[in-house]
Amino acid sequence: MARGLALRKEEAMHGELMPVSSGTPIILTKERMLVGRRDKCDVVLRHSNVSSHHCELYLEGDYWYVRDLNSRNGTRVNGVRIASEERLDPGDLLSVADHEFKIQYSLPTE
Repeated sequence: MARGLALRKEEAMHGELMPVSSGTPIILTKERMLVGRRDKCDVVLRHSNVSSHHCELYLEGDYWYVRDLNSRNGTRVNGVRIASEERLDPGDLLSVADHEFKIQYSLPTE
């Protein structure tokens, strides 16, 4: 569990988004999470350069993916702007507008 953030019993931890500069880690508690500026989003980033519904994170199989939702300032993976969607490997850098996070999650061992 990330630095004092408590999860309710029904919530599972599927990984974390760790802010690169500073801030509180964002725990990925659902297999599909909407990221944006609006209060109804699962991950709320209250910055004017973040679109209302900026991107969607979703877990498929064992991997996280990100889908840009036609955001104004773009979504990038490891510095490259994505056109539609991209897989996020553990340790990849996800940028929502100019807000950068490192995604951390575990892949199953074989």
